[in-house]
Amino acid sequence: IRRLGLDFRKIREDLREKAVQEVKAALLLEAIARQEGIEVTDGDLADHYAKLAGELGMPEAKVRAHFEKDRNELESLRNRLREEKTVALLMREAKVTG
Repeated sequence: IRRLGLDFRKIREDLREKAVQEVKAALLLEAIARQEGIEVTDGDLADHYAKLAGELGMPEAKVRAHFEKDRNELESLRNRLREEKTVALLMREAKVTG
């Protein structure tokens, strides 16, 4: 790193600051989702499986099976979809001024 002229401490500080901002954003979105009662339904999952299957040119059943066999993958997908629904709500409700 030194040979490349990079400052390890500066890089670490920059990455830490970015990580802190990402965690704050995730916690804020989680709180909003909870307050607004935003949940991921089986229909949301089915829609995502169908979309992904189309993009990958795979049978939907194979995509679904991938997520259902790995609980961590499924939970990660549920969290991401919930976050997307929360952001969509915020975008719909946003009041632009200026």
